[in-house]
Amino acid sequence: MFGEFVLARYLDLPWQGKGTFRGYDVGQYEVRASKWSKAHLPIHEDDPDHITAYLVTPQWNNNFTSWEVRGWVNAGAAKQAAWFRRLTPDRDPEFFVPMEYLYPPGEPIAFPIS
Repeated sequence: MFGEFVLARYLDLPWQGKGTFRGYDVGQYEVRASKWSKAHLPIHEDDPDHITAYLVTPQWNNNFTSWEVRGWVNAGAAKQAAWFRRLTPDRDPEFFVPMEYLYPPGEPIAFPIS
């Protein structure tokens, strides 16, 4: 849920709290957040091709201090066989887009945790 808040602030959109399951999280965008700073952006196999998903991850210094909007991708462009995998046996496989293939969000803006 913190990822949604960060993206709403970044895009200057209202934050309505937690998004709806399989609905939009912020405005017309999906948010995928990870606790790993080097995460890939996950796209579900059944995500509609037209959605835009943003990746939000922590920015680590000496300790965890802020979150960063890393980039975005359209789900249809993300559905490439090379990125399709299952991380653990108990989860459905997903497309995991490496950060270097995301469109940049613009100048990175970090949001300090206070």
